[in-house]
Amino acid sequence: MRFPLDPKKTFVWENGGAGTTMLCGGFRLEEGKANPLLASLPPVLVARDGIAAGVSLRSIFQLVDAEMAAAAAGSEALVSRMSDVIFLQVVRSSFAADCEQSPGLVRGLRDPAIGKSLVAMHSRPDYAWTVEVMAEEVAMSRSAFASRFVELVGETPMGYLSRWRLNRAALWLRSGDSTLAQVATRVGYQSEAAMSRAFKRCFGLSPGAYRRQSMPVRV
Repeated sequence: MRFPLDPKKTFVWENGGAGTTMLCGGFRLEEGKANPLLASLPPVLVARDGIAAGVSLRSIFQLVDAEMAAAAAGSEALVSRMSDVIFLQVVRSSFAADCEQSPGLVRGLRDPAIGKSLVAMHSRPDYAWTVEVMAEEVAMSRSAFASRFVELVGETPMGYLSRWRLNRAALWLRSGDSTLAQVATRVGYQSEAAMSRAFKRCFGLSPGAYRRQSMPVRV
């Protein structure tokens, strides 16, 4: 049996029968471990063509296939951008027909009260949030808010907030020149040490090591 990849990295398996074309790809997300959307996605998403009105991936798959086959100048950049579109479209179309199967973050954002609290946390990660304060923001009792949040999002309000703060910390560590103490303040930790402990539990390495690992190699 011959190697199933041809010179253009096209997978070919000759075993008789009709031909099937498969387009495969992947993503590497730097702060994926603390990304609230990714954390709430199921292991497998299935998006069928025409699952909802106005939703179709057929044309963009065809465009990606054409760009990969042409291998022209700029093709790699175009395929990268179209891959982002495919991912977002798959997430959106996968849940278009069944809202109850939506990721917890999506269900939470659809709820007026929980959605408002999520937006507040996203926009002000440095605020001294407590469950009581979050509940007051959306005019709910503490117990009702906490119960509704867990029901929709799938984790406690403070657990979600911690994940979001670490997500932002990872982003700022990779993309900015802020000191570790400044990053800690920006994401709501009272000290660099407190952020470092939480960061290491999530990512398996200290913020400083994460930053050094993420820095581009200079030649």
